[in-house]
Amino acid sequence: SQTINSIEIVGTSDLEKAQILFIIESQVGETLDQRKLRQDVHILHEMNLFRDVQVEVEPGEDGYILRYRLKERARLADVRTEGLTLVSKTEIEKQLEETLAITKNEIGLLQKEFNDKQMSINAEIGILQEKLNTNNIQSQNDTINNLSKLKEENIQLHAVIKTYKQTLENNQMEIEKRLESFLVNFNQENTLLRDEISELQTELTKSKLQIENNSVKEIHDRVVASLNETEQSKSITIAIDGYYKDPSIATRLKAALIDAGYDARIVEVALDNNRLYIIYIGYFEDMKAAQSHSEKLKKHMGIDNTIKSI
Repeated sequence: SQTINSIEIVGTSDLEKAQILFIIESQVGETLDQRKLRQDVHILHEMNLFRDVQVEVEPGEDGYILRYRLKERARLADVRTEGLTLVSKTEIEKQLEETLAITKNEIGLLQKEFNDKQMSINAEIGILQEKLNTNNIQSQNDTINNLSKLKEENIQLHAVIKTYKQTLENNQMEIEKRLESFLVNFNQENTLLRDEISELQTELTKSKLQIENNSVKEIHDRVVASLNETEQSKSITIAIDGYYKDPSIATRLKAALIDAGYDARIVEVALDNNRLYIIYIGYFEDMKAAQSHSEKLKKHMGIDNTIKSI
């Protein structure tokens, strides 16, 4: 028999196999046609998804077996973000995955609709071919016309799915461009913030007071006394190491910490005719929560700090 008994697709996903079976010219039950085979190879290359397309024809008991061997082009596999993360990397990946999931769902729904339509068309073709063998010449002509219309519908469906697929590919390229632009801006902002914090830390080192250990305890006792008058009692907080003479430097560091998501505040203390400015971070109910926050501050911001009990 010269008819095509089965068609196999090797080298791609099940979803793309279904799409390929739908758009190629050669179909199961039809007579093997070399012109259609050449057209199939051209169609598969036009998809821009495969770097190599090979067609094998294998004789079988009930007809020929067509086998299309495909080698896929490289695709986007991973997106990485580096630097100081003001926005969580997992949030970026989640947004991208949700966008791609919507696109895949749309392809799946469209593919199911086309598969159902293809099954319906194949069933009608089978009925019309049976009538072609039994009816008179006029009936045969009508059947041929109907077959031609169905074939035209099939061609239109191929054109629709090709257009839709191209649109989806263009959308994916646009998403990748937008993500790349976002990551560039994101990393630039992180670099600027890291540089500003580094500059503030340098200024902190230059402006630290040289005081004895007993004076450090005296400062802390005065801070605790001040906080007890206005803040929560019996609380745990985090103090940024160092004492500022210049309130503008303390204010800049406080603003940078707030931009990075930390609950920063400035406490003013008088010591030996000096006004000292100390930065504190948050209030915590237990030492475990304070230690976790302290380690995060050191790791992400590179700022030394000490846990204090009020």
